[in-house]
Amino acid sequence: MEHFASGWKQSYYGKGDVIVYRLNRNASSAQQPVFGANVLMLLYGDAFWPTYTTGDNTGLVATDSMKNFIHMTALEYEAASLEGFLELLARRFMDTYPQAARIELNAREVPFARRSEQSFQSVEGDYGVAELALDRDGTLQHRCGREGLKLMKLTGSS
Repeated sequence: MEHFASGWKQSYYGKGDVIVYRLNRNASSAQQPVFGANVLMLLYGDAFWPTYTTGDNTGLVATDSMKNFIHMTALEYEAASLEGFLELLARRFMDTYPQAARIELNAREVPFARRSEQSFQSVEGDYGVAELALDRDGTLQHRCGREGLKLMKLTGSS
């Protein structure tokens, strides 16, 4: 997915391909048994310029810290929607790191199907996607949808 910051003029950096999995222990049969996502996090802010101009990394958030923050938030998130997960992640991150002026998050669902009581199989094809941006003014932008969806009509066809 493209990101929102086409007109954003501050420096940014981030961490991508952060894969998270969490078992949905209370999932109904209609819900996914596993919450899985591939997350991209981008941080924007003037506080990051010294890294590029003088080599001063004081204001930087290490990309491993971003990855760990995403993993810890996924463990604590009890619902199953990508949108809710990204909003919780964005708000917690902005509360924790005041040097970030804006955060953008993209996530792609990693769907699983139960194959036995103890095993799950990754399923390709239809998956959810979500994108969220949050800035210090509290402006929240989001988009979500599905990709790879294929439908088949079974009634009323000739």
